Amino acid sequence: MDKTHTSKNLKMNSTITRNGLWSALLLIGLFAIPLLFTGIPGPDDFMASEVVGHIFILLSLIFVIIGMIQYREANGGTMTYWEGVKVGLQIAIFPAIAFGIYNLIYVFVIDPDFLANYAEHSIAERSIGKTGEELAQIRKDVLDEQKTFENPVLQFIIMFLSVFIMGFVVSLIAAFFTKKSAEA
Repeated sequence: MDKTHTSKNLKMNSTITRNGLWSALLLIGLFAIPLLFTGIPGPDDFMASEVVGHIFILLSLIFVIIGMIQYREANGGTMTYWEGVKVGLQIAIFPAIAFGIYNLIYVFVIDPDFLANYAEHSIAERSIGKTGEELAQIRKDVLDEQKTFENPVLQFIIMFLSVFIMGFVVSLIAAFFTKKSAEA
């Protein structure tokens, strides 16, 4: 392996690690800090919390873009589209793992009643205008969903994927705008 290739890999790994960690820290901070000031959200806050949560995830993924730009600049001002996607996806793994872990801690330690409260909220929302058998089926479906989320491995995977998929989309879009080929 030549020196140039090794140097390029070190720069890429450093850029990925630094931006991945910052992204993970920002994401966890955005979720955890409000808990200190407002406490655990109640069922009336679930819908707003989902919207805010997705905004927080997107904000934390700004480090995907920053990382791509830093990688491009460290690479002599050039970066192919697929190099950018590769850098972005590797950065996105950090907040995805952090969010999976944070969510497990939140659901099983910080707010152990969350799954039951969310299930009841979901049943109430889905039951509007329904009667009889429809209500029974809704209740069964929601409680089955709740059982899925009670499995820590499945919950981690679902939460990991919710961030990673957004990171994938951000990587695809950002790589298009940050790529730059060598000038002839």
